Amino acid sequence: MESGVDSGPTPESELPGWTEVAALLECAHRHETYAQAAYWALEMLHGRLGEDWLRRAVSKSEDGFPLALDLLGSHTLALAEALEWAIRLDLSSDWDGGADMLRDLRCDPRTARLLHTRAQLTVAAAASRLGWPVELEPSGENRRPADVKFSTPAGTAIAEIRVLTQSMGARERFAAAESESEWLTMLGLTEGIWIGGKLDRHLTPSERDTVEEFVKSNAAHVLEGKRPSLSLDGATLTLASRATDAGALHSPTVKEDLFWRMVHAIAEKAVKMKESGAQWLHITVLTGLWAFTVWAQSPLDEKLQIMMSALDDVLDDQKPEGIILCSAAGLAASTTEETAQTRNGVALRRAVRPLRARETLIMGFSPGAQAMIPAWQALADAEGDWLDWALDRYALPNIGEILPPSSA
Repeated sequence: MESGVDSGPTPESELPGWTEVAALLECAHRHETYAQAAYWALEMLHGRLGEDWLRRAVSKSEDGFPLALDLLGSHTLALAEALEWAIRLDLSSDWDGGADMLRDLRCDPRTARLLHTRAQLTVAAAASRLGWPVELEPSGENRRPADVKFSTPAGTAIAEIRVLTQSMGARERFAAAESESEWLTMLGLTEGIWIGGKLDRHLTPSERDTVEEFVKSNAAHVLEGKRPSLSLDGATLTLASRATDAGALHSPTVKEDLFWRMVHAIAEKAVKMKESGAQWLHITVLTGLWAFTVWAQSPLDEKLQIMMSALDDVLDDQKPEGIILCSAAGLAASTTEETAQTRNGVALRRAVRPLRARETLIMGFSPGAQAMIPAWQALADAEGDWLDWALDRYALPNIGEILPPSSA
């Protein structure tokens, strides 16, 4: 009989650590090149973060296993993330402020710290690839530090890095929709095709079976150039070859007002950032804004115009010199790239190898910021094949060699 007494949290010493992750990787039985890259990333992270870091991170994690290391042997994006973390942490030893950043990450393995550091390292690593001197957490006299500083041909940029996450109420809905979108994308990739379309609601288990049968039975026709479609009540899906792509895959919209919640959060952060002397506010949005809103389904140029107008109204005279707003580099069914240019800003959609894409809005609110827009665009462009560039620096196989052709 159960006593009904809560035994409390699992002791940290009993939580999984580096040894357990290595055992999971061994059980995955991946091919030699994949395993070589995965073990290298694991050893590099272990060495940089320390023996007890992973257990402490697991105990504090809000979003499952930290750095997705439990999926290292089974999921393409988990391997990509582990490699990016490992290489960026190693590169940071050559940047001013890198030692302080690593010390803070070792001491504070909470999810919020990991998300912030990932965004910070993504920007810094792209700048480093372009040969621009990088400094992490630069501080001026009598000021709290900003997050990243880099020197470009157009001048020096100092930026605050922020990550917006979901409210507690949206977390579960977001996870369900993200899981469904990922399932459809991976189903298509397994068959060597793209799946695009729109979901106005979530699929039932029987509908998932119908979709899976439809995809598998039509994959050969798609490779011959056909574009079959499947219509269900509240869902329309189109199949296309990877050479032509089937367009975006839109998830159901949510009732929560993600757009205005984000605009007001930006306004709050813009006021605070003045304490560090930063000119730019760089925000990665993980609230579901890019997946579940009407705004997300707008053309890229409209997204930029709507966002700049909203921020201009809400921020008024509190605007920083410029704002970078970007989605996560998430699993994407399309590698289509796009650029939308306006007088004061640019919106980009860039493929990020492997299997990902990121949208970035670069908005300048002052003449000086507008002159820096090309530099920020160069950073976004540099991310696309950054991992292949980095793997080559470390004499590791490239993505095409690590992953099978259907998934790279």
